[in-house]
Amino acid sequence: MEEKNRVLNWLTIAYMLLAFGLFFLGLGDSVWQYYKKSNQPESVTSFQSGKEKATSGKFKEAIIEYNKAISLDIKNAEYYFERGNSKYELKYYKDAIRDFDKAIQLIPDNLKYIYMRAIVKNDLKDYVGAIEDYDKLINLFPKESDFYRERGLAKSKIKEYEGSSKDYIKANELGPEHNSDNDN
Repeated sequence: MEEKNRVLNWLTIAYMLLAFGLFFLGLGDSVWQYYKKSNQPESVTSFQSGKEKATSGKFKEAIIEYNKAISLDIKNAEYYFERGNSKYELKYYKDAIRDFDKAIQLIPDNLKYIYMRAIVKNDLKDYVGAIEDYDKLINLFPKESDFYRERGLAKSKIKEYEGSSKDYIKANELGPEHNSDNDN
């Protein structure tokens, strides 16, 4: 038993020296990144690869990576959301909405999921659908002036001028300090 403990102590010391040496030589970060990558689920690896591709503007390649991530973890709303963003960038609006719908189904009160779906509905000229999403956002976040402003714009597109005017007035009452670009 004592011999076994002594060997374990020496192995621990050897490992620490190796780790210190790798960090000292500037290789430690690479080793750590490899360790992290090899110990995470494959869905996360595919998702991160998709995010990197999307950041580089390679949206079709990003979608392929998001598809892999989703096939491995069908309950991760963020995977659907990011795939929807890539589809939106490619102007695949209806496909983007399906992904945002799925993300919202998994996490119903997520601001960015609902907001992005409203934006796509606006682009599709589905102003009634966009207004429904802005209604949800306003119910969840009643002090966000941007939501009133954008709902007002959508209402004006369907010639609902009285409601549009009320939304613009409310947005102005809340002021710029109450918009989604600022911390509340």
